[in-house]
Order: sequence, then C-alpha cells, then structure tokens
Amino acid sequence: MKYYIGCKGLGNQKWSGEPFPRNLDPKDYLTYYSKVFDLVEVDLGNRTAPSKTYDDILFKKWVTDTPHNFRFTIKLPMHVIEDTYKVGDFLEELAPLEEKVLAIIIESPAPIKLTLGNGGREWLDDIARTCSDHGYSVVFEFNHSSWFQDLTYNLLHKHRAAIVWSNFSSRYSNLVITSDFLYLRINGNEQKWIEKVKEKELDLNGVGKALDFAIVVVDSYTEANHILRLLDLPVKKYGHSSWIGKVIMHVDLDSFFPSCEELRDPTLKGKPHAVIMTDETKDNITKGAIASCSYEARKYGVRSAMSLFTARQLCPQLILNPVDKSYYKQISEKVMNLIEGYADVLEQASIDEAYLDCTKKIVITQVDIQQYATKIKDTIRQQYEGLLSSIGVASTKSAAKIASDFKKPDGFTIIYPDRLQNFLENLEVDRIAGIGTKTRQALKDEMSIQTIGQLAKCDIQKLMDRFGKKIGLLTFQGPHDLKCPLLDLKFSELPSN
Repeated sequence: MKYYIGCKGLGNQKWSGEPFPRNLDPKDYLTYYSKVFDLVEVDLGNRTAPSKTYDDILFKKWVTDTPHNFRFTIKLPMHVIEDTYKVGDFLEELAPLEEKVLAIIIESPAPIKLTLGNGGREWLDDIARTCSDHGYSVVFEFNHSSWFQDLTYNLLHKHRAAIVWSNFSSRYSNLVITSDFLYLRINGNEQKWIEKVKEKELDLNGVGKALDFAIVVVDSYTEANHILRLLDLPVKKYGHSSWIGKVIMHVDLDSFFPSCEELRDPTLKGKPHAVIMTDETKDNITKGAIASCSYEARKYGVRSAMSLFTARQLCPQLILNPVDKSYYKQISEKVMNLIEGYADVLEQASIDEAYLDCTKKIVITQVDIQQYATKIKDTIRQQYEGLLSSIGVASTKSAAKIASDFKKPDGFTIIYPDRLQNFLENLEVDRIAGIGTKTRQALKDEMSIQTIGQLAKCDIQKLMDRFGKKIGLLTFQGPHDLKCPLLDLKFSELPSN
C-alpha cells in the first residue's frame, strides 16, 4: 500500500523555524515544502468566495510550483459545503488543480446531524454524489457522534467515500473502511495509529481485498518523519540545499575562438596560441590585437584586447591565427542546437554563451541538478573533442552568469537560492554584469564599496544620484537578505552582455 504523508497547511504556526531557511520568502514555502514531502492538506476554512479569476491564478500557481508527483487534499470552505450547488461551483473553479487533488475534505456543519428529520442523510448523499460527478474522491470529517453508525458507513461505501480518522473520530468507532483508501489526521498516539492501520491492512488482505493508499496528515515535519520511521520508510531530509524557484543555467564556452582553432588543428592543443583581430593572412600576421587566447598563453600574461606587440614580448613562441568569425559561428550554432534539447527555453546571449531555463525538465524528471549540468558539459566535450565549458546554476540569469564566471576553465558552480546571500556577499562588485572598471573604481574611491555585500547596504538614491538609474537597478535591498531587482528579473528580461 502506498502512503502519502504530509502536513497541515503552509501557515501552520508549528512549522515556525523548523523546516524553512531563515531568509526564504513565504511565497516560496510551497515550492520548498514540495521538494521534501509529496502531500499537503490545505484548509480553505471560512474563506469567503473570491473571484473566479483569482482562484484560477492561485490554483495554476500551485500546479507550477510543485513537482508532478505532488498531491493536495483540499478542505472546502464552510460556507460552500452547506449548499450542494455551491460545492459544484467551487469544484469547477478547482479544475486547474484537479490532477493533483488526491481528495476533497468535507467537514460536517454543526447543525447537520444524522438524526431523524435533520436532513443529514440527504446532505451526505448529495455532497458525495456531487464530488463523485466532478471526478473527485471525497473524505468526510464528522463532528458529531450521530454520524458514527452503519447507516453512514453504508452511504459512504455506496459513493466510495472515506472518513477522516482522528483522535475525535476514534472515540466513537474503530477504523471502518468505506473506500479504497484511508485518511488519518494524527496528533499524538502515533504508534497506536500505525498499528491499527497495519492490522486493518492484514485483515483486508486476508479476505482478498486491499487498500490502494493511505493519507496521513500531521502537524509538523518532525512528526511526519516519526510516522515514516514507524512505517519503516525512508525519512525526508530538509535543510538549506533544496531548490527554490527557477533553475537557470549559464553555459559559457571557455576560450571559444582558440578552442575552435584547436578543433580545426588539434596540434595547437597544449600550446600558447591566440586569435588576432587583423586583416592580415595567417602566415603574415604582424599587427593587430588579441581577440582571445588559449589558457596556456594566459599563463604568460597574455590577455584579450592586448596589442600583438605586447603579447609577443610576454610570449615569444605565441602561435597566431586571424579571427574567422564565419567558422566560429558554425561551431556555435552546432553547440547551441546540441544543448537546446536540455532546456525548456534557450536564450543565446553571444556567440559563446547561452542561458538555459531548465526548470520544468529538472522538476518533472526529479533529476539531480549537479548531474544534469555535468551531463551538458560532458555532451559538449564528447561531441566537440576538447571544447570546454563552464556552467553556473542559480535561480536567476544574472546570478547564473556570476556562477559560471566563478571557476574557469571547465568550471561548475551551483548557487542554491537560500545560499545566495552568503555566496555574493564577499565577491567584488564588478562580478555583477553592468559594473565595469571605471564604476568599480569610483565605488571604491568615493564610497569605499568593494564587495557586493557593501553595495547591498548602500542607499539606492545616493547611488542613483552619483551613477544614474543603471547603477540603481544593480542595488541590493533588504535588511535581512541580499535582494537585487536585477537578480530577480524574469528569464526573458535581462539583456545579453
């Protein structure tokens, strides 16, 4: 039998300080939680009826924020369940979430009891039929002793509906199976509850029947793991390495022009060589500037934009090739086509770099992010022998760009969203795209700002007065974490460098 084990609601105060990173935005709680457990019970309580558009947006967000195998149980608002027509209307609004809803929870209103002339039987029959007609499994949470009798169990069995078994319901009855699943809301006596479930499962197996699954809802992460241990199932791990938000990879082809030359002439590998911006032919290069050079040449101090005269003084044995943009473009197109299959969306930023939004592919396949990025690097290297790449992974484009530049060549850096502050805090400000040499020097000389952490604490208006709106966009805000508008831009909004 499969078990779905999760917690009650994302606003449960008992969760405070337990599972979530200190700086995690509450809007990301569900995303974080869904990477740990596969179920949550959402109590819509006494919520007044919002607009249909609002519900549609909210429920669609719940779908996109959670993995494909994540499930919800939804407790309908009290004002809805008193009227069968309202229940039908509400279930229609729930349609965007339907595939992820494991069960609808109906709490019996206080005035409705299963007593003669009270209308309880008709209410139960109508509600159960309405949920079934809309394709939902339904669970009833009874708040009066009158419901715990054979008449109720027979009605529920007719509609394949279940009961919320809790400390309250157990006062009036032992576990009664009325559907192909069990629903338990446990708050104490965990071991006794699990023993009851196991006994019931054995009893059913003995008569040739079986439960498909059991839903177990508790108050906190620690209680959920306690249940898992009692069931001899692996406990859930949570901490500060879970992924929140988008998965953006910045793929940067290392020393691309020289690497293309090595593809054309493998004898260049391991030697200091450079690609020169010149109109002269390969065998007669006497002037120009360095467009790019191999890492072997960089060991001698050769750098991009350096004059050929200076480069030759630093490295007399430097091998030269003129820029061949048409050839480099051909290689670039082939590589981009190759890695596009790894992305939901690919945005090429230049001839040798691209941003890959891999969120859906990572979430749907539940693959390890590091393994996924490594596979991209290995694929490039295998298809184009010797072509190295550096990949940075983060939840935004600009953070991913910073990550890819962090270790070169053949580098890989992953910045978990909840570690972004610690990662960025002590980096030099010019790690941020848009801050060049002059701006960096001005920040240092005029404001004593050298690191991103120092920039985070600087007044935005002061920066804009000195450097204009552009630097204002780069400013980090927030007393508790580094929150940068630039780092929070949508995937398609950041201009390429």
